[in-house]
Amino acid sequence: MTTQQGLQSILFVLLFPLLVKAQDGTFSQYYASRLLLNPALTGLDEGLAATVQHRSQWFAAGQGYQTYSACVECRDEDIRSGVGLFASQHIEGPGKFSALSVGGTYAYSVPLSENSALSAGFNAAFMQEALNFNALIFSDQIAVFDGVINTPTAAPLPLETRSFADFGVGLAYRGLIRVRQRISQQTAKRDAAFVSLGATINHINEPDESLLGLNYKLPYRLSIHGGLSLPFLVNWIGNTKYFCTVSLFGRYQQQGPSKSTMLGLAWLYHGWEPGLFVHHRSLPFQGGNTDHIIVSLGWETKVAPDRYCKIQLSYDIDAGGLSTAAGGAYELSLKFRETTWCKFKDSNGGKGRRRNNKNSYKCPSFGNEKGFSRQH
Repeated sequence: MTTQQGLQSILFVLLFPLLVKAQDGTFSQYYASRLLLNPALTGLDEGLAATVQHRSQWFAAGQGYQTYSACVECRDEDIRSGVGLFASQHIEGPGKFSALSVGGTYAYSVPLSENSALSAGFNAAFMQEALNFNALIFSDQIAVFDGVINTPTAAPLPLETRSFADFGVGLAYRGLIRVRQRISQQTAKRDAAFVSLGATINHINEPDESLLGLNYKLPYRLSIHGGLSLPFLVNWIGNTKYFCTVSLFGRYQQQGPSKSTMLGLAWLYHGWEPGLFVHHRSLPFQGGNTDHIIVSLGWETKVAPDRYCKIQLSYDIDAGGLSTAAGGAYELSLKFRETTWCKFKDSNGGKGRRRNNKNSYKCPSFGNEKGFSRQH
């Protein structure tokens, strides 16, 4: 093959991802890594929380796509702020292409009422994308009778890595809906539902990610997400009354021409959290555009008076596009949380003294589920 033909091959390899407008690596358990979903959700639970997550998609087809993330977040109600650090890496195929992102987030909450608040968040990250040309085979490395040969390609290779700064912003509303209920000729307020709604724009600066110097802008990604939790009083363990919580979830994402929608529900009871979700690539919903049906199971336990651990596993069943022979996708997330950490010192009140801030917004919980992580 000629040098020109080799150059055409490498241009196709590099430009093809740009033409298809591929989306960022994402998770089905998107609320597990909330810093990656929306910076306004930083420190959703009081105290210090650390989460690691792994997703393997199409693992039966040449290793497919591997996505990893690690998040640490800290919240102090007294100053109504949350800060976080995150790292994520997305690998395609056996190490051919990878994208690394390392950054931090900050969120500030403004109470709107006793049981609701509006949060605004910001994230800043360092991103690096890399293409391993040693793992690629070009047309001039293929002989008619010998197949692949080990001679180097004649195509001039561009940069193997590209680094740039990345920024994002987000808003989130979270609030408890209370209703009046008459009990024994007295009127009292009852917690009826918990609702959340948020929106975020990632890659708001649209950085240049081209390895060929073509000034290709990484499209911004718009995400809209929400949830609704309804409590139900049950009495399944002895004579102890517990609340089970049924939560409805939804997320819509758009990046360039690519769109995706996820809807589902989860049931939280005494630390157990099974869920069922459906992922679509377009609106309105069409069966032919279904990507996955997702089943999940989570379990959170209290390991110390103020310490919790949570494990969650999910599996994406292919319902469109590639057949189930590709292996679907599985995700595993692990979370550790200490509710008494991240108590910042009061500069005006001496060491360790807590502010008495009546405007602090406390995240509500339902009954005996108090202390467990919020689902959304």
